[in-house]
Amino acid sequence: MEPEINNEVLIKNNIMSMKNVYEACKGTIKIEMENNRIGSGCFLKFERNGKDFYCIITNQHVIKPCMVSNKEEIIIKYDNESKDFIIKLDKKERIIEYFKDNEAFKIDAIIIEILEKDDINDSFFLIPNLDYIDQNDLLINKEIQILQFPGGEDLSLSMGKILRISTKNDFTFYHNADTKPGSSGSPIVLEGEKTVIAIHVGGRVDKKENVGIFIGIIVEEMNEYKKIGERVEYYKNGKIKYEGNFSDDEYNGDGKFYDENGIIYIGQFKNGKKNGNFVVIKGDKIIKEGEFQNDEFINKEDSDDEDNKEDNNSKKSEDEKNEDDSHKSHENSEHSDENHKEDIDKDNIQENKQDKKNEIINYNINNYYYYNDNTNNINNNINNNNTK
Repeated sequence: MEPEINNEVLIKNNIMSMKNVYEACKGTIKIEMENNRIGSGCFLKFERNGKDFYCIITNQHVIKPCMVSNKEEIIIKYDNESKDFIIKLDKKERIIEYFKDNEAFKIDAIIIEILEKDDINDSFFLIPNLDYIDQNDLLINKEIQILQFPGGEDLSLSMGKILRISTKNDFTFYHNADTKPGSSGSPIVLEGEKTVIAIHVGGRVDKKENVGIFIGIIVEEMNEYKKIGERVEYYKNGKIKYEGNFSDDEYNGDGKFYDENGIIYIGQFKNGKKNGNFVVIKGDKIIKEGEFQNDEFINKEDSDDEDNKEDNNSKKSEDEKNEDDSHKSHENSEHSDENHKEDIDKDNIQENKQDKKNEIINYNINNYYYYNDNTNNINNNINNNNTK
């Protein structure tokens, strides 16, 4: 007689949520390069300097320094290869971080910043698992899953365990999940989870072990990284926001800031703000030039106008006094004197206006040549750097 079946019985609790696996798969990418080379990687989002930072992470041996020097293009395929976009490898445009080598170990990882103009749906970005950042030894014997494009084939999943932590450092470990060439850079997650615990690097054939790097060390390194040198920053619509010098993650030095209204500010920046001499351009016309302090324009013409206003007021008071004295001493010739005085005042006012106009014209001409030369120098510096 068959036993009555009432409830499910689990010999081992190995039922896992396919939702997490599905989302982890959506964040996994295939990287296609020249000469039919293939690699794997993932979209990653984490907090950096108080802001959400969006990037692609893979191995340094997948995207090599020579590819950046040559400004090669790579194709990123995602959402199970149903979507793709092209990235030009250019240090001036994106943060591309090659981690420093050490005599005892090497962090085989590269970070490529996702820019707002790339317009990638935020839902595809995975989150790093940082719970074990200071106690990675607790992960030994934990079951893992690797999302990958082995041999450039379809998106696949393999399972294994973390076998041991490296004796040379505490962020390299060995695992036994199956991989193939093309799997390099793949995200590694704990079984049934969707947060990235590590990235796959490669294998040791002699030991029959595969190698991974815990994600915590990479996030730590990136939080210490600052933008320096020539960079380009973009608006969400893909238009350039700023191009020029950075230091400590802020605009510092010569640069161009493109206002959303089509106005271009060319000059010197300090701590992210306009501080120094600037020429302001709209279309093909210079609309303003002068000194900025903390993004505020110091308008010399305003102060000149105030000085002239005080001079005119003083002159007016003196004229009124003279007119009163003249009225008292020459009552019989009142009308002729007043007419004569009006003619003199008109001549003086006209002469003052002409002097002021000449002063402004000369000021603008002198500054035009100064800023025009300065602008050309800035443009030449930026263009020369962009061609390096």
